[in-house]
Amino acid sequence: MLVKHLRKEFYELLFGKRVLIIANSDIDSVCTVKIFTELLKIDGISFSLCPVDGITDMKQAYSDYCETVNVFVLINCGISLDIRDFFDNLNNKLVFVLDCHRPVHVNNFYDETNQIRILSLDGNFDEVPNFDDLFWSGEALDSDDDGNDDDSDILDNGESDDEDGSRGRNPKRRRNEHDKERRQMIWKQKRNELLFKYTQFGYYAPPSSLVALELSWAISRGDIQYVWWTTVALTDAFLLEKLPRSEYVQKSTELSLHIAREASSTETPRDCLKVNFEKDLCFLLYRHWNLYDSIKMTPHSACMLKSWGMKGEGRFHEMLGELGLPQLECHQKYTSMDVRLRKKVKNVFNEPVLREKYNFQDVTVGTFISEIGFRPALSAFDCQLACLSLLENPVLYGSGNVVDNFLDSLAALSKKKFDTLDRGIGLAKTQMTAMYNQVKEFLSMNLILPRGGFLYVQMPEGSPNVCYFRNTSSLLFLAQFTQRAAVASARNRRWSTLPLVLCVPHFGGYWTFVGIKPLSLELPKNLFGKLFETLAKKMATGAVLMDFVDPHFVLVHGEHKDKFVQLLEACMLNYENLDGTPPSDWLREIVRFHNILRKRHGSGSLILDYELAYQAQLYAMQIANKSMAAGKIILNDGVHNIKLGENTGARKGRSRHQLFQLPGSFPVRVWYSEIARHSWTTNYYQANSGHFTQVVWNATKRVGCGRVVTEKLCREGKLKLEPIYIVVCRYSPPGNWLHKQAYKDHVHPPKVGKPNQIPDFTKFCPQDSKPCSKPIVCCTDANTMKDHTENINCSSLSSRTSQSSALNNQFGRSFVFSGTKTTSTLRPDYISKNYLGRSVMSASYHRGLPWPLWHDKRGRNIRQ
Repeated sequence: MLVKHLRKEFYELLFGKRVLIIANSDIDSVCTVKIFTELLKIDGISFSLCPVDGITDMKQAYSDYCETVNVFVLINCGISLDIRDFFDNLNNKLVFVLDCHRPVHVNNFYDETNQIRILSLDGNFDEVPNFDDLFWSGEALDSDDDGNDDDSDILDNGESDDEDGSRGRNPKRRRNEHDKERRQMIWKQKRNELLFKYTQFGYYAPPSSLVALELSWAISRGDIQYVWWTTVALTDAFLLEKLPRSEYVQKSTELSLHIAREASSTETPRDCLKVNFEKDLCFLLYRHWNLYDSIKMTPHSACMLKSWGMKGEGRFHEMLGELGLPQLECHQKYTSMDVRLRKKVKNVFNEPVLREKYNFQDVTVGTFISEIGFRPALSAFDCQLACLSLLENPVLYGSGNVVDNFLDSLAALSKKKFDTLDRGIGLAKTQMTAMYNQVKEFLSMNLILPRGGFLYVQMPEGSPNVCYFRNTSSLLFLAQFTQRAAVASARNRRWSTLPLVLCVPHFGGYWTFVGIKPLSLELPKNLFGKLFETLAKKMATGAVLMDFVDPHFVLVHGEHKDKFVQLLEACMLNYENLDGTPPSDWLREIVRFHNILRKRHGSGSLILDYELAYQAQLYAMQIANKSMAAGKIILNDGVHNIKLGENTGARKGRSRHQLFQLPGSFPVRVWYSEIARHSWTTNYYQANSGHFTQVVWNATKRVGCGRVVTEKLCREGKLKLEPIYIVVCRYSPPGNWLHKQAYKDHVHPPKVGKPNQIPDFTKFCPQDSKPCSKPIVCCTDANTMKDHTENINCSSLSSRTSQSSALNNQFGRSFVFSGTKTTSTLRPDYISKNYLGRSVMSASYHRGLPWPLWHDKRGRNIRQ
């Protein structure tokens, strides 16, 4: 249920009751709790505060207070969970959810008991699916079906009750029941698709403190302090990229209009809080630090200057010299700098030379500045970093308790706790230094690696800075800094389009994984939440823990870390659907073409097996890694401990995009073309036609395939670089039984045409033996990528061959394939490579076999 009136439907219900506030450990929760608890204190409403650091802590907090408290307020936690299913015994209890995480769980949004109520200023919930599309109204359908039944027809037809009193079923009733089941099945399929599209990406709404600020205005309790705390939460959302820049500017403008309204006039000048919205330098903590370290360690300026390297540091010194800022002054504390230099700092960094020569842009940003008495000015960025450092205080600086750190962060927001604020600023400088050194270590040790569809970074287990990055916000800040630094220092422009996954050691043998969006994506939508949830279901029990409130954080046990990364790489590299299924179009085409060719030989149709597809994808990635390391294509290198049939192949191309556009039928056509070398009189395994026999093997029932397009591969030490396209298909039950005379039983000659003829694949019709009486759409041409639609006779089409064009149309450039095998019994001497296309076959390999001669485009004879 969505609360529309904060005062009537929320705040007035709290009077006379005890309230339990369960708050997540982030800056927005700290600011929201600060505003909300101040309002409760003014009105004398008793409450208890319970900060939590995960889903397990949230459930434990509810269990501890469920017998004594009837009103619960969840701040930035719980909206993505099914609260009624998550919390036990919600009878006579009210749960108010104030959460900026999205998407909202549909059961919370459509709660009919009105016990779960959502507090939000964002009334735009159009993305939530409609109620009728999510919940099946079976009673209405039953009543409609009962109303349509005609009981008089049953009596007129002479049907009577049986001995046990049951009446014969009416055929019309049976039809209605079948129709109802069919509609229910269609509805379930549509519901699953809607839910997947709705929960596919995770994102954030505006900060929850905006709702708390609106509540203070609704009950006439507005204060300038509440506006300041809200600006700190808004700055946190902007700094951690939870909101786009445009929305940050919009919300900041709205808050700046209310500052004059809430300005206090009763306090003495010494205690008066003044808040202004103005342009300020984006260098973090520069008022409380020295200007040199602030510029060097701020992520935005560090990535523009590349200050982590010697060349970047030299450019940094040169830039300071051109701006007229002596290094001696820049190394001093900002408040101790020369007054004349300090006054012109803001104007100096707007010089055109910064943009033209050093590409130093966007160094100013609109922010809120607060002044209390005679203390130095404090920006919202500085206050956010100080509170964040106290909130995620490492164990070596204090108790490390979640409650103590949360209370310290609350105290830092108070205008009278200056000692706590100063301690937070000092700790923030230490953490900023540790983060900069860690990013510098990542770059110097080349720990940022492209893993298929994402960038992967793993922090060394013995790193001295690991204690600073065990909490969510600081870890997210480190991941974003690492991504910006990697894109700035890399020559590959494609890195800006890749998401990043950071792996950091945690307690108890676990590792924390965090995934962030690509740098080029402006909208802050994250796909890793749904992806991590899918991978967690495929891992062993206890291997993956989804205990964080933010779904794009996950804990993985160290023993299963490598497997988790491999599955993640398989999904990001090839599997376009985030529900864990491979790309449907490519796999459907490859299975469809298998079945078309198998039908020519009287073999049964294959079924797509996603588990085999995952295994094939993982093995394709292993082949890619070995090929990249060796500088050449390495397909089969030994026997594998699996009892599956397998076809593998690889091709070089000019670009990754061109290779990814190859249709699924392409490798199947090449494998099937080995029919020209198959001997129908032999009843044993033939290495010359192993791919073909596996494709049409009669006993095979299931197939799954995977593909990989690697980065550019060095070609025999030359400067010419080419990416490679690797395809792996696995079959079950396996074909190509070695040491058994089973080939005549499982590999039959084609029903039409000559036994060793290669069919014309460009116009291959799936209906082999039946004449086509009307226009049909035949299979896609690999060269033109167009469908052929015409009136044809399928039987004549199947027997038609075009041997002179088969090589040029189907094989093109060199295509390398390994021998098909049953890996559990394959002997090493059967492992071979078949070179199709322009590569000439070895004479010993085809000695004594009557293969026809083909001519390539240059007129050279190639023996197939």
